[in-house]
Amino acid sequence: MLSSASNINAESIKALSVAWGDVNGDGFADLALGALGQSVIYYGSAGADVSDALLWPGSNSEQVRDVALENANGDERPELFYTNFGRNNSLSVFGNSLSEGEVSFATYWLEPDQNTFQSLAIADYDNDSDLDMAVGSFYGPLRVYRNTLREADANVAVTLDGTPQAGALVYRRTSDDTFQPFTDLDFGTPLQTDADGVARVGRQLAFNDEIAVLVPIFERNEYRYSGAALPISAAGAPTITATLTVTQDGIIRDLQLIDITGQHGWFGDLVFTLVSPQGTTVEVYSSDCSPLGTAETYPFHLTLSDAATRPFGDPTCPPHTEAVQSRAKNPLTIFNGEKSAGTWQLVVEDRYSEEGGVLSGWGLALGTADYPLYYTNARPLPDGISGTRITGFEQQTIALSSAPDAANTYPLLLFDLSVSLEWDARNDPGYMSQLKADLRRSSELLYDFTDGQIALRNITIYQNRERWAEADVRIYATNRQRPNADQGGVTNVVYADDEIDDVIYYPGRITIGAIWNRYGNETGTIGEDWPRSLAHELGHFLLYLDDNYLGLEGEASEADLIAIDPPCGGAMYDPYRDEYTEFMPRAGWEPTCTKTLSNFFTGRADWETIRLFYPQLRAPQSFGANPGPSTQPLAVTIIEEVQPSAPLTTLQNTVFSLVDSVGGRVVPGSNTQAYLFPQSGERLIDLGRPTVDQVDARGVRPGDELCVYELSHVPQPRLGCVRVGDTSGTLPLRERADWRPDVRITPLAATTISITVQAAGLGSPAPTTLQARFYPVGQSATAVQTLNASGGIFQTTFAVSRTLETGYVRLWVDETARPRREIIIDYSQLGAPPFGSTEGGGPTLQDECEEDNKDCTKRKRKRGAPASADGQALLYFSDELVPGNYYSLQGTTVLPQAPPWSTIVGRGYRFVTAPGSAEPPRASINFAYLEREVPDGTEGGLAIYRYNEGDGSWTELRTTRFDTLRNEIAAPLAGDGLYVLITRLPLLNGWNVFAYPGPSTTILAGLQALNAQGYTTIYGYNPGESWLLYDIDAPEYVNTLAQLEYGKGYWVRVAGLVPVAAATTANDGALPLPPATYYGTLNGVPGLRPA
Repeated sequence: MLSSASNINAESIKALSVAWGDVNGDGFADLALGALGQSVIYYGSAGADVSDALLWPGSNSEQVRDVALENANGDERPELFYTNFGRNNSLSVFGNSLSEGEVSFATYWLEPDQNTFQSLAIADYDNDSDLDMAVGSFYGPLRVYRNTLREADANVAVTLDGTPQAGALVYRRTSDDTFQPFTDLDFGTPLQTDADGVARVGRQLAFNDEIAVLVPIFERNEYRYSGAALPISAAGAPTITATLTVTQDGIIRDLQLIDITGQHGWFGDLVFTLVSPQGTTVEVYSSDCSPLGTAETYPFHLTLSDAATRPFGDPTCPPHTEAVQSRAKNPLTIFNGEKSAGTWQLVVEDRYSEEGGVLSGWGLALGTADYPLYYTNARPLPDGISGTRITGFEQQTIALSSAPDAANTYPLLLFDLSVSLEWDARNDPGYMSQLKADLRRSSELLYDFTDGQIALRNITIYQNRERWAEADVRIYATNRQRPNADQGGVTNVVYADDEIDDVIYYPGRITIGAIWNRYGNETGTIGEDWPRSLAHELGHFLLYLDDNYLGLEGEASEADLIAIDPPCGGAMYDPYRDEYTEFMPRAGWEPTCTKTLSNFFTGRADWETIRLFYPQLRAPQSFGANPGPSTQPLAVTIIEEVQPSAPLTTLQNTVFSLVDSVGGRVVPGSNTQAYLFPQSGERLIDLGRPTVDQVDARGVRPGDELCVYELSHVPQPRLGCVRVGDTSGTLPLRERADWRPDVRITPLAATTISITVQAAGLGSPAPTTLQARFYPVGQSATAVQTLNASGGIFQTTFAVSRTLETGYVRLWVDETARPRREIIIDYSQLGAPPFGSTEGGGPTLQDECEEDNKDCTKRKRKRGAPASADGQALLYFSDELVPGNYYSLQGTTVLPQAPPWSTIVGRGYRFVTAPGSAEPPRASINFAYLEREVPDGTEGGLAIYRYNEGDGSWTELRTTRFDTLRNEIAAPLAGDGLYVLITRLPLLNGWNVFAYPGPSTTILAGLQALNAQGYTTIYGYNPGESWLLYDIDAPEYVNTLAQLEYGKGYWVRVAGLVPVAAATTANDGALPLPPATYYGTLNGVPGLRPA
């Protein structure tokens, strides 16, 4: 049943027909009224009424007899169909365009006719999945019109400065507001424009589509085979290889195989394969051609290009009188991103015997560019981009210009990135899914940082350290690796800064852990901290930028590392803040950024450095001029996961629980380290710290060994190892009180280190020998070596094949007792081989310097700040290290007693200069710490100390940077020695007042936690109560202070403290004193009693 009628206030409109449809896409049906004189559309709303009339397109003097609103072109919006009866009899179809909520119509199709059109109906008459139209006429016949809108020549042509552009990519905005590429139906890959600059999209294009195009910019050069013709034998199934050497180096952006010529009796027998200098192998051509006529051989002449209009497989067989332009069997874009220089091979396989021939020649047309620049019509906006709308079904031309700041053209850099995981994560789909999402998000952030001018394109993920040496990003299994990047590491050659004569950039990489958060906690990534940190590191790696949250103050050779306060701003200052998701231009750079590392070394703002290396990009006029784009609508980021060659044998559950000797739960301290030793024995995997009572042994396989070491545990060191079975389980930690080895590593050369171990601290029974193995990162482990004792010291030397950067030494006592006495020492080496030397197998500067006619021996090598193996300690040098000198940072295995009233925070690190090396330039050492490592309330007392081995004293170093937001602190490096982060109550001899920082506890336990020494008397006070006293010499009845409570103030008198550095030695008279306390024994006498 229908309800009673509702009236619409349209009395002035003489409606002859009506139709419903959602014209404006708001989810409510709109009402079209065809009328005499004036036809309108009323917008539907949530209420019962319709409102906001929209006039129809065309003349309003017509007589609209029938109307329909139907979606005939598949663009999700209804088109307007209507018939006119009167002076201008016609049948009209108008396309519906919706922009920023406003509806407009444009003519799709108009058919004037002398017949008097009356009624119309819409349906899929021919069952081809689109709507057709039937029209009735007063005098004429019934007519049916098939829908050919989507069968028209709906192509997109692209020009640059008026020249058609082959190889351009074409995208369109889809319903999810992203721009997706049109599909090449031959390869299933993104469609490119052909040799005529036309993308033949056919039925993929719809009226009102919004189009974005990307035109690659590169230099094209041709290289041709110059050798003798190679015969193809008629006997057997021969394979011949023709080589072509390309000397000009560059990054391939486009490749064509040109002028493959020769003769053969049966062309269909041949298979052509192209092999790049990097070993990439692609089958490029084969055919089903048969022999023709009676001639013994037939000439062939092929040119293969992804932009060819002829699809692969088109039966154009010899004889060829001219070059046949064809697509290859597989896309040639597979070679994009590789280096062009080297020996290329065209392999021709004759699959059958009897017919023979000859390969006469072939060549390559290589489009190369140092960086992947595109021009696009996609205009960056704060919330995304805008493209070009399609307004008809004839061929659409998008014209771009290379003129600087052209209004219709915008530059876009799309970098490829290779990523290698230290472990095999195939059995961890959750991690892989999150990694891919994070990589996409990093690209979005980079797109935002650069106002829509830089993003990531092809990201290739390798597992289990495959392509480790070449990877742009190395992801370590550890949860304690601080992100770090080589500045300008994207360069594939040694590259000199064009403005600063003594600065050079080396090929490098980004290193980052499996998880990361801004506080350095091992508990996991917080929100977007991992992708935001990676985007920041990409600023170093891809864009040659330095940090803006760090600065140097002072003369160049005497500068100290400082914090930048007030903030400089921008993504190189703090990528975790949304208001800083931009790079800094010159406007606003001074004065807040004048002391940053960027300004100290180059004198440039972020965008000045970016445009020095990528001059086609456009710097904003001011910071935040375009605060976005907040998203990356262009779907240019493609992630490929390369499956490892090794079979999948990793465990699905990789979490192990730590237990004690009776199976009870163990929660180790923050200095605990976990390592995985794969059964192959060639390397180890640093897993970082346990998370609470568990270790995530990423990539663990049956037969691997998992070990945990907590040698800083009080009162006794703990350690344990387990051989992994078919499932994860528990790992017992056992105490070993006498195992406190003092291991020291000294660099000797680029590839050589020395290890010494003191005999003291090795436990009982005293070993006569020790075993050790060195695991250099990125190289195979050395053989096990035996350390013999001499003069109370065990010593050996390890040599490897290539320059050392980081590595681990595993040291143990060969014994049957369990747990076996063993330890891992992490090591990081600084320095480079001498100028012109090939020592260590690393790159040299000589060729590059001779070309520039410059003295490279004094050049600064712009790399990431040298760091400890765990990334927690970094060195910032005010000048670069002189090649041929070597230094190291080693995590210490034992620490001396902390100064009185202090606590050691985290690990200690030993800085060592190699024998024969020069004293390093002035440097600052920067420590990162975890908040949970610092006793409550003592963060303000943090400082870096250097231990003086000669007299066993400590020196507090002058703090130059203290960043409680990032949990970092820095001080000047004071030569070789042990450096430790300590939080200390700054007590002096005499009376002191302090607030107790720890949890409430008994007075003796609290004093022990504070490493209290030299105290005699402590007073506490509660309002309304008497003073409470604890004195080490007073009897029990006098000592009324039994507890120390968090946050409360106490007076303490100390004496005999050894001063730290140049501190004042006494404090008497500087503070108000507590009351005096007198006590003694009153002996009773006859007649005397208490009152």
